[in-house]
Amino acid sequence: MKTVLENKGRRVPEIHIRAVIRMETVENGKEKRVIDYELVDGQQRLWAIIKFLYGMYCLPKGIIVDGNDFGGTDQSKLRLNEDVWNDLLNHRIGCIVYVNYSEQELSDLFVDVLP
Repeated sequence: MKTVLENKGRRVPEIHIRAVIRMETVENGKEKRVIDYELVDGQQRLWAIIKFLYGMYCLPKGIIVDGNDFGGTDQSKLRLNEDVWNDLLNHRIGCIVYVNYSEQELSDLFVDVLP
């Protein structure tokens, strides 16, 4: 949350999603394409934002946005500052999608990325 609120325009690391495309038979015997999505990396980043938006916690102390101290503020109070609230809602987080990667391929990918 600190990165999103304090550093306008600063990039938050991308989230990584696996998309598995499969065919599924429906009632009339025809097949339809189904896509299952799995969050591979970035769960903590997403949950921090989601939980704050749903009022599940307050911002940590020391959050300064445009010279205003928002530390300890919950989402209902942050909504009162329309500019900051809109910046939060409009913040974009990049997403990398891995289509039909196997568990092993994902494992190999992230082992190579991590130090």
